[in-house]
Amino acid sequence: MWRAELNKIATVDNLRRRNIEVQDASCVLCNDGEDSVFHIFSSCYVGFKDVALIHEFVGLKGAQKEAFKGVTRIGVWCIWKARNKARFENKEVRIEEIINEVKALGSVVLFGPSFLRVSFLF
Repeated sequence: MWRAELNKIATVDNLRRRNIEVQDASCVLCNDGEDSVFHIFSSCYVGFKDVALIHEFVGLKGAQKEAFKGVTRIGVWCIWKARNKARFENKEVRIEEIINEVKALGSVVLFGPSFLRVSFLF
């Protein structure tokens, strides 16, 4: 997240600033807007729009809030990986696959077998 705040992630606009030509500048997640840090993190309907801060508004406290923050971070990571696969490997973005990956990683990393008790998060 800190690299995104510094505008240092490999979006099309940043690659072009480094004289790396990219044919298609459109967002590979939504095809509506240019692939830029601003677009991905603020206006892309598939991307991260407000997801990084959602944990502040769900009313959880203590360990539950920390677990939700972890799931949020996993979600951001999964969306970013899907974006990179679409951009650099021409793979189709499927929201269902992103959600399934978040569930799988969240259950293994954060919850172990007790994941079913917190599946309401998805």
